[in-house]
Order: sequence, then structure tokens, then C-alpha cells
Amino acid sequence: MKINKNIPLGLFIAASVTALAWQQTGKPESFSVNGNLSGFKDSIVFLTYGTFDDTKIDSAKVTNGKFTFKGRVEEPVQGMLFSRDYKLRLDLFVDKGSVEISGPADNLKVAGSAVVNEYALFNQEIMANRKWVNNVYTEAWNAKQAGDTTRARLLEADGSKWYAYEREIRKQYIRQHPASPVSARELLMYVNNTSLDECKPMYDVLDAAVNASLQGQELTRRMELLVKIKTGNKALPFEQSSV
Repeated sequence: MKINKNIPLGLFIAASVTALAWQQTGKPESFSVNGNLSGFKDSIVFLTYGTFDDTKIDSAKVTNGKFTFKGRVEEPVQGMLFSRDYKLRLDLFVDKGSVEISGPADNLKVAGSAVVNEYALFNQEIMANRKWVNNVYTEAWNAKQAGDTTRARLLEADGSKWYAYEREIRKQYIRQHPASPVSARELLMYVNNTSLDECKPMYDVLDAAVNASLQGQELTRRMELLVKIKTGNKALPFEQSSV
């Protein structure tokens, strides 16, 4: 196996920010998620979707690989389609209107609004990197079984490098898409007490519409809380009742 991989970030970030025009309507609007999965034999499939603080879960009957979910959302939100055994697992964004999912379970295509399509492209890059990592670690295991420990160590180090690279893909997306609701969700999932200083510049340049969205408000609350509890800052006031 040749250890050579170069992921051209610019290819999946090429779509202009204006292509991600979207609105938070302030009121729920209808969506449908329609699937046509070749070779899928399960009788039921599940969908989670929503903001971080308000995630819903639904199920749908599958007939000859076809199924439909219907619901309402105020803005584009993160979702996940999955089967009972998780052999089918697809991250996607759910938006008003129609979201179409088609193909075999290991190579699903997603089409819908501009946000849905851009996230699908972004997720393809994430999954391509994960597939590469799995292949490298498999090759490392094979080398170890064959007694070639030197090659196994090299492959394991390479796999670790590409495993960590997923974080860079996600951060690069946020930096280049400040007007996307996807960036609010990605930053919300990434920021913590350790990464707060790194995340603040990305947060500061998010578009006003993103900040005003439900997910943007969740992100703001989390950022404000992390600032308050940051190591080295004055402790928050509290009272403890005597027993």
C-alpha cells in the first residue's frame, strides 16, 4: 500500500457562500426525507434531527428499500439516518422541502436545498478521510500479522496523522463558511474548555443570520458559559446551605 494521500480541501469548499442562502423563518415549515436504497432489506429505519438542545427521533417503514419521513423545522438542522444495527448510518442536514436519499447503503447520495447539498459534499470528504484511515490501519494490522513490525509502526503513525486530519477538515469548513448554519453546528460540537481560545476567532466572524439562528443561539450560550468557567477566571458565585 503506497502511503500517499493529499486531500484537496479547496475542492469541497469551492461552493460560494452565497450558494448557502437560507433563512430562519421563525415558524416551523414542512420537510420530507425520501429514501430509495438499493439492496436495503431492513423493514424499519430511523431518523434523528434537530438542534443540539432539541433533537427529535422518528421511524419509518421500509418497503422495497423505500421510505419517507415527514416533519417540520424552523431552519436547516443536523440529522442522522440509521438502521437498528447501524450498518446503515448517514449524517445529513434536514431542511424545509424535500431531501432525497438514494443508492446503496455504503454509497448514499443526498440531494435537497443548498444547505443540504453543501453538507452532503462536506460529509463526503469526511467519510473519504475515514475510509482512508480504516484502510491504513487494516494494512498496519496485516503487516504486524506478517511480522513486519517496522512497516506496521509506519502505517500506524500515518493512520494516526490522517485520523487527526478530520479535525482540520472541519475547522477549515467553519473558517470558509461563516454564513452557513453547518458552521454553527460544527463549532458547537468542537468548542470546549481546551479549544475555546482557538474557537473564538471563528465564532467572532460568523454571519449575523447564523448567530440569530436557534443553533447560533445555542453556540452563543455555550461560548459564554465556557468563558465564565475558563481556568484562571474568577470563580462563579455560589451559596451552599448548611446542613
